[in-house]
Amino acid sequence: MVAQRSAADPSRAAYGGAVCLRAFPPLTAAPPRSADKLVTASLTLLPDSQQNLFSERCIADTDLAVMLNRLVLYGDALPDKLRD
Repeated sequence: MVAQRSAADPSRAAYGGAVCLRAFPPLTAAPPRSADKLVTASLTLLPDSQQNLFSERCIADTDLAVMLNRLVLYGDALPDKLRD
């Protein structure tokens, strides 16, 4: 499930029926760098023809999906390959 942005208020995101608000801006420049690292690692670990990290779905896939969904929830752009 991917978060959906509200057209009426771009600071609000609906996630699984709940509404989440971005309460505070990042305190340092570290979060964007960490997000870039996560996206780069994800693109490196996932070949073009593969949707799972390994041959079958595992807990690592779920962990990665949760981290990527959190980026989407807060409005970070992801490459199309990772959005699917």
